[in-house]
Amino acid sequence: MLCGSGACHPFATLGALYQYLVEFKTGEQRKEATDQSLKAYQAIVSCNYLLPKSMIGWLGEEEKQYFSRYHIPEIARHFLDCFTQEYVKFRVSPLTESAISLAESGKIGALNLLFKRHPYSLSPSILDILSAIPETLPVQTYGQLLLGRLPPNTFALRDDDWLECQNTVEYMNKLAVSSEVFPTEIILKHSRGFVCPLVDELTEWYKKRAKDIDNLSGQLDNCLSLVEFACCKGIAELQKFREKISYLHQLIYSDEIDETFNMSLGTWDQLPDYEKFKMMLKGVREDNVVGSLRESAIPFMHSQLNFHFLDSEFEVKEPLLENYEPTGSFLVTWLKEVAAENKLEICLPVIENACGDSPIDGLFKDEAELIKTALQCIYLCTLTDQWNIMASILLKLHQKILRDKSCNDEKELNPNHVDMLEKRMKIAEGHVEVGRLLAYYQQHGRSYQDWANMWRDMQCFQGKAFPFLDAEYMLIEFIRRLLKAGEFSLARNYLKGTGSVVLDFEKAENLVIQASREYFFSASSFACDEVLGTQALIREGNFCSTSFGKVMFHSVWWVASD
Repeated sequence: MLCGSGACHPFATLGALYQYLVEFKTGEQRKEATDQSLKAYQAIVSCNYLLPKSMIGWLGEEEKQYFSRYHIPEIARHFLDCFTQEYVKFRVSPLTESAISLAESGKIGALNLLFKRHPYSLSPSILDILSAIPETLPVQTYGQLLLGRLPPNTFALRDDDWLECQNTVEYMNKLAVSSEVFPTEIILKHSRGFVCPLVDELTEWYKKRAKDIDNLSGQLDNCLSLVEFACCKGIAELQKFREKISYLHQLIYSDEIDETFNMSLGTWDQLPDYEKFKMMLKGVREDNVVGSLRESAIPFMHSQLNFHFLDSEFEVKEPLLENYEPTGSFLVTWLKEVAAENKLEICLPVIENACGDSPIDGLFKDEAELIKTALQCIYLCTLTDQWNIMASILLKLHQKILRDKSCNDEKELNPNHVDMLEKRMKIAEGHVEVGRLLAYYQQHGRSYQDWANMWRDMQCFQGKAFPFLDAEYMLIEFIRRLLKAGEFSLARNYLKGTGSVVLDFEKAENLVIQASREYFFSASSFACDEVLGTQALIREGNFCSTSFGKVMFHSVWWVASD
């Protein structure tokens, strides 16, 4: 208190006010409040008022020099008129409104001081006050104000007055029923204490605040920092939400994805977990799919409490495995979808990694799931130029099984399924080999050597892919193609039958006569090689000996001669 002539000077009140406001202001406003406090004290000197010794002790050297050198009563009167109004407004405004105003303007230092001196008055509205802080403000600047599982205990309160006792608290509680009372901070401390929100309420507030920060400012870093502060303050319920934000942050700022990715936190939070998993692998290539799985997708899959079991529309029914139940994890479902899109080259590095010496931890549940998934990926691919990739997948599976058997790895090998899985792999190998041969014969012209090897390949077709076809039927079709292609020397050998198939004479005669008839009607002259070749076959095979042969042979020549 500044005193002169036995009365309190108004400039003393003004100087004390600005000295108090200095603690709330920041930056230029703090400097301005300091200057105003100094000028108020200068006005006291100009009016011949003396400072008490108790206040002179905490004045700075610059203030003391001003007190001794300058006399500016006009300026003092001006500041007294202007800033007394501000002080009056501050005094009559509710503390909650003042705190919200400080929060909206980003004056965190002043807000922190107000919380320390009036914690019990502000605690019922503390979440509303914190929500008023600008979303663009770094969370680190107001992290000390954020609430945790336990209420804060760093308060700057004065000592209790003798009147602020329990009896006074009980009296004011009774009085509050009939009239409005204005308790002090100490009274509030004894009556209701610090009103701390429940953990569930805090959890929802942190989630909403993080989403508001992302929607209004797009600063995902601030969202992540906010939730990390909450987790550090003991709100473990936000750990899973923090992981979601972390994965979204990693996905947005990842260098592995070629295309631009943009998604709000609210949309990301509403996505099903499997859709999040797919987003993490969106746009991957065969050279970076394993890295993306290791860094984000597989840890995300493991972060779930349990593997999610999905009924995929791409499930392949396999009779040999009807007693085996797959896990249907995110990875298995995703691999099937990728294979159904004919991107088997992306599945190959994943399966290679699972079959390697240092696979990603937890990539597949067990060896049975790995083999079943690989086989389903092979059958889901519909392209006819992926046979080499399919063969590579099967080779990796065989190598893993042999390695596990040599190591007697009972954990990896399941005796209930390994035999049937190996049988299924053998069947798949046959299908891949047949598919490769069919693609070869469709894409290339046939040489004499190709025709010579074709019957062996057709036997392979029957044994590995088409066991339901009759061997005699396949031989007849093969001879028919030889005759049509003009390979009469090869046809002559097969007309007599093979070691495993004996061709009936009448069926052989029918093949030759039919081929001869087609050539007679389509040849440019009777002296062409095709006509002469079929005639030679007819004579050598004596195919005109039967009544059917005679009728067909003479009718053809009769029509042709006309």
